[in-house]
Amino acid sequence: MFFMKESSSGLNLPPQDAEKMICPACRRIEDRYEGGIVEFKGEFLQSHRDEIINLIKNVEEEEISYRPLER
Repeated sequence: MFFMKESSSGLNLPPQDAEKMICPACRRIEDRYEGGIVEFKGEFLQSHRDEIINLIKNVEEEEISYRPLER
C-alpha cells in the first residue's frame, strides 16, 4: 500500500518510515527478465525482413507506453 502526503514545498512525499520498493516493471528490467521468445525463420522472413522488424518495433513501443508496469 502506498501513502503520500503533501509537504510544505507542495511536493508529494512518502512518510519518512516508508519502505522503499522497486516497481514490477523496473524489477523486470533490472533482472533482465524476458517476457517471451519469438523465433522467425524461413523464406517469408527473408523477403519481408524490414517490414517485420518495423512491425515488431511498433508493437514494442505501443506496449511500453500503454502498460508501463507490465514491460
